[in-house]
Amino acid sequence: MENELLQKILSRYKLTDGTNIGIGFVGPEDEQRLLSGFRKLSQLTKLYRFNCSKVNLSRKETDYLLNVDNYNHFAIGAVDLDKSYDVGIGLARYIREKEDPTRAEVAITIIDEYQGKGIGTYLFKELFIYANKNGVRTLTSYVLKENVKMIRILDKIGFKVKEDCGNQYRIEINVPDNC
Repeated sequence: MENELLQKILSRYKLTDGTNIGIGFVGPEDEQRLLSGFRKLSQLTKLYRFNCSKVNLSRKETDYLLNVDNYNHFAIGAVDLDKSYDVGIGLARYIREKEDPTRAEVAITIIDEYQGKGIGTYLFKELFIYANKNGVRTLTSYVLKENVKMIRILDKIGFKVKEDCGNQYRIEINVPDNC
């Protein structure tokens, strides 16, 4: 399992606390990593990511998150290279809009113990590279207004609030050309 995973690693980074992470494509073979990571999410993190409190991921949700074509539905995951590779510590994805293929909705989830260490920045860096290669020019995210921490992070990366949608904001960023 570790050898398989190491072959999928696209990039390696060192987090602010010195942790070494690997980021790579995800697929159906990563189901246990996804589920192990999901179990490590706090209820608040689940609420912020899924806009509802979830106990488990359904089979349909798991399939949806892992069965990607890496063009219209792109996903990458992160693992801690210093610990067990059995737990996914972060997942980032975009799904291209059918109406406008230059736009995609983006989502990112990082397990609580790794939040605030820089992993989100690295996941976005990789997402930008592949969005650019795949012709996506604008990424959109919907963020609950109470998720102030994520709004600050997205603002730092360059996302701007485009619309107030009741209990959430629609936030956008133009994908950098120089990825």
